[in-house]
Amino acid sequence: DNFSVYTIASVLKKFLRKLPEGIFGREGEQELFSIIQLSDTEQQRDHIHRLITSMPAVTQHLLVLLFGTFRVIAMNAGRAQTGMTSEALGVSVAPSFFQSCVADGKTARMEDVIRFKYPDAISLPFSPKVPPLKQTL
Repeated sequence: DNFSVYTIASVLKKFLRKLPEGIFGREGEQELFSIIQLSDTEQQRDHIHRLITSMPAVTQHLLVLLFGTFRVIAMNAGRAQTGMTSEALGVSVAPSFFQSCVADGKTARMEDVIRFKYPDAISLPFSPKVPPLKQTL
């Protein structure tokens, strides 16, 4: 209770915006946006699996931590009365998460987020096989 959830959200979004190529990189983002246009769910899973497992382990860890955090926030939105449903999180985080949404002077709009919104519930199409993080001091 010694922190503000708004401060934490602001710091997280600023961190994501400061990643030089974003989480996926420009090519990875374009590939991801192409994947969600596929009509076959099995093909989508296979392509997303290949995309994520081709990323460096540290990026995979970051994605696991982010999506785990987003899931907890969305699941507790009603109880905590935050209003941060999965859709609200998408609107709030997408411009920071996907740099192509706001690169080159573009501004993310609600229509952009809704256009790429697919399911209301997110389930990973694979089990991440990410080695444990090594702590270095």
